[in-house]
Amino acid sequence: MQHTTNTSHIIFFCLILLCLFHPAVANVEKEIFIAPAPPKLLENSIGSHLPELMPSEHCRNCRAIRTRLDTSFVGKGKQHWVRIDGLEDGRRYEVRICWAATQPTDFTLDLFAPDKVLTEPSLLEQIQKYPSHISSVRSEGSTLYLRVFAKTAYVSSSTSRMQNPEPVDVDIILDPYIFNLVPESLLKVIGMIVIVAVSSWWLGGWIHNALLGFASLTKLQTGGKKDT
Repeated sequence: MQHTTNTSHIIFFCLILLCLFHPAVANVEKEIFIAPAPPKLLENSIGSHLPELMPSEHCRNCRAIRTRLDTSFVGKGKQHWVRIDGLEDGRRYEVRICWAATQPTDFTLDLFAPDKVLTEPSLLEQIQKYPSHISSVRSEGSTLYLRVFAKTAYVSSSTSRMQNPEPVDVDIILDPYIFNLVPESLLKVIGMIVIVAVSSWWLGGWIHNALLGFASLTKLQTGGKKDT
């Protein structure tokens, strides 16, 4: 019973250390969604000039975009668009935007299906007017359009800085879910926790046996001195 208690304490201590040594270096805003059915041919041609995200099975380096987004103090902020391609119908995904805490910014994320864009002239116009980017070859699967508003979240005494706020460096990441339960990016963390737990169980047993041996040896030595 004592061995089990000691092992539990060690596992708990190691998990706390794991959390403490995992640095929090960025802010995160995210949207979790279920991929819709694939669009029709006409719908699939919308926004072919937009920057693009897609799962890694379609493109090795397309799950993340590292870029710099303009910001604004006005309204919700500066508007940006990203096209998400190659989604598996019915699968859960997470799209998130990460930025440094040293660049105070408020982000608003919205997702639109192609049919929604076609029925909303204002959305279609916003997408068509967005600056062109180099995009990869389209892949089979569902498509969604991500709208990002970047609003400056600081106040400065500098007039020029208030009129022309600095852009913010961001990572926009697409993260598929495993069995629609856990984001793929958490697999490494789960693996690390399992390794720590198993190692702690083995280490706890070894320390427990070592302490028992040391205690027994000390008791024998003490008893021998009393006899003499």
